[in-house]
Amino acid sequence: MSQSTTFANSELWREYRRRVHDTDHPDRRLSIIVVARNAATGVGKTTAAVSLCRAFNPDWTAEERATLDPREYLHLYRNLPAKSAVLFDEVGASMDNRRSSSSINLDISHDLQTLRVRQITTVFTVPSPDVIDKRLKMFADYTVVCSDVDPGVATIYRHDVPVIGDGVGGVNHTEVERFRWPNLDADADFEELDRMKRERYVENETRTYTDDNDGADDDDDELSKEQRDAVIRRMVENGTTQKDAA
Repeated sequence: MSQSTTFANSELWREYRRRVHDTDHPDRRLSIIVVARNAATGVGKTTAAVSLCRAFNPDWTAEERATLDPREYLHLYRNLPAKSAVLFDEVGASMDNRRSSSSINLDISHDLQTLRVRQITTVFTVPSPDVIDKRLKMFADYTVVCSDVDPGVATIYRHDVPVIGDGVGGVNHTEVERFRWPNLDADADFEELDRMKRERYVENETRTYTDDNDGADDDDDELSKEQRDAVIRRMVENGTTQKDAA
């Protein structure tokens, strides 16, 4: 699928129009995970994600609609105008599966489920789907897998959640099309995202040094059992199974 010539004829574009622009659709949001085959690095996950965001929103900019921070993502998701596209880059660094009980993981999962009428499209990038919270994978609609041997090319898979009896909580992946994107090395948005990553790296290094020297608890973000149970109850009330919510 070539973004410049055939993106408007792709399944992903049709689904975006049907879900985000059709006000009668019950699930008016779209979530896409961009990963690298074999968890390879330097294959263009971020450039693929930027290209998708621009396809959905021609006026999209990284400065206004991209983040590496989960709390900022929540703010954008809750406050951007309808039909906006948001890029949450390097999500695996802040929403990994080891922190599935953290307040921010649960808040994002809760919003993806309950604020479906916001008409927001999110593009997440992550090295591999194995490292992110299982609820995020469950609420995703497509995975874009960047080739580790063919630069600038990815395969798009649709998520098909099995019905009861076929493996509740699992996700089947159906290959639907291929996607090609341009090189963005000198692009202003790509450079802005690169700046964000460098700044984030410095912040994390500083935090690690400080925590190592003052004995700070790395799990300040963890919810109490009572708080976690309350959030999970709200998710179950909105249709998530007890197993998947936990």
